[in-house]
Amino acid sequence: MRTDPDQPPARPSRFGLFAFLLLIYACLKVFGSGHFRPFHLLPSPAALPPPILSMPATDAASPMLRVLHLGGQRVWGDGTRIDLGDRRTHLPASLLSKFFPDELLLPSCLTELPPAFDPSTSAQKPLPVRDDWPGFYGAPWIARLNGNLLVLLNVYAPRNPGKPVPPPQFEIYPGDAQAPAFSALAPAKLYRGSKAVLYRVFLNEENPASPLRCLDLTVQNGENNGTGRLYYQKYHHYYELDTDFVIQQ
Repeated sequence: MRTDPDQPPARPSRFGLFAFLLLIYACLKVFGSGHFRPFHLLPSPAALPPPILSMPATDAASPMLRVLHLGGQRVWGDGTRIDLGDRRTHLPASLLSKFFPDELLLPSCLTELPPAFDPSTSAQKPLPVRDDWPGFYGAPWIARLNGNLLVLLNVYAPRNPGKPVPPPQFEIYPGDAQAPAFSALAPAKLYRGSKAVLYRVFLNEENPASPLRCLDLTVQNGENNGTGRLYYQKYHHYYELDTDFVIQQ
């Protein structure tokens, strides 16, 4: 069949491209992410979690440890890693996460240095509620752990990732005590993923000799409760405890 040289070439059908993309999406839905993960690259050695930061050893006879009776599990490796989903949380970039996943998988707080600590930021006027991250607008978060009451006060986190996270007040009350056995103004960070956020609190910035090291509070997006993982040190070993934190609305 001869073609007319003066006739412009036919354009590719947009319907064909749409059908091809629809077929790829259908295959992903059928096989599921657990069986077929397209375009997923193995992590490079540089992406492996850093080692635990070295800290002064804490004596098991520490008055705080004797009062609190924490009773955690020994930490092996670098602590529990935290899956927050995908790094992209806004449209249109988040649409690519199914085909080109960019997982936000963080090592424990034992591997991270605290941010620059400025206690004066805790006294600054809070942002309007609309400018705070949901659930992090100043309301307290509490948990019960082996007879101890754990309290996070002044829990703020801005929606704008460029703004610093104000330091909360962290307190532990043993049993029915009216006064806390531990109280500290602690620097914090907020990490945001497509599934959850991580509110990370560094507990020994004011007192490096304290056995309490840090707290990782993971909250699924849209929830008013989360899992808090508290890390503390006894002798040369680290221990971790999991507990449920609930916001007091």
